Amino acid sequence: MPRPHQDPRRLRGPKTEQFRASGTTSVPYGASYLTIVTMAGGGGGGGADAVSGGGGGGSGSMSIASFVIRSDDWGKTITFTVGAGGTGSGGAAGTTGGASSITSLTLGGATTGTITTAGGVGGGAAGAAGGAGGAAGTGGTSNTGKPVLGSAGTGRIAGFTGSNPSGATGGNGASSLLYGDGGGDTVIAGSGQPAYSPGAGGKGGDSLGIGATSGGIAGSGEVRFHWYF
Repeated sequence: MPRPHQDPRRLRGPKTEQFRASGTTSVPYGASYLTIVTMAGGGGGGGADAVSGGGGGGSGSMSIASFVIRSDDWGKTITFTVGAGGTGSGGAAGTTGGASSITSLTLGGATTGTITTAGGVGGGAAGAAGGAGGAAGTGGTSNTGKPVLGSAGTGRIAGFTGSNPSGATGGNGASSLLYGDGGGDTVIAGSGQPAYSPGAGGKGGDSLGIGATSGGIAGSGEVRFHWYF
């Protein structure tokens, strides 16, 4: 086990688990330190009408929290929720992405607190603004003897805002905080294409002058567990 404030980069690892659907994982035997990255789903793209494009969806927010692991934690179950990406429909605002969360448990002799990140807001319909990024995450209480990796404490990062429409052209979806890209930025038959990175926003629909076209589906959230030994 690391001494308090030992830099985990001196440990072996990380072994990374990556999830894009809700579920559980177990603390592996021999683990000494854990960093959890929790990212929410992006907002769906706004739909267009016969005149104006829809706004791009905002990206989900992200939290980074780190905890000491003791031998009495090995084998414990960690429960997590991964938020779905928002959706789009013709002539309507995109829906907000689902929140992602880590259920509170005891690690390192202290309660972690529930970690929750907010989904990106859907893009506005037909000429309305791009969706706002998800609000900065909450929770993730530091436990006793928590090492420092980068900045101390829990990183809570708000999502990016989606692009506004420009006349008949729909706005682009916001990039993923985790991947730095992936917002929807193309259309097929005027409908916004889905985001291609977790947590990114969907593309707003383009107006074709013939009726409503749909905004793109956003990327789902993602949860990562980085284990050090």
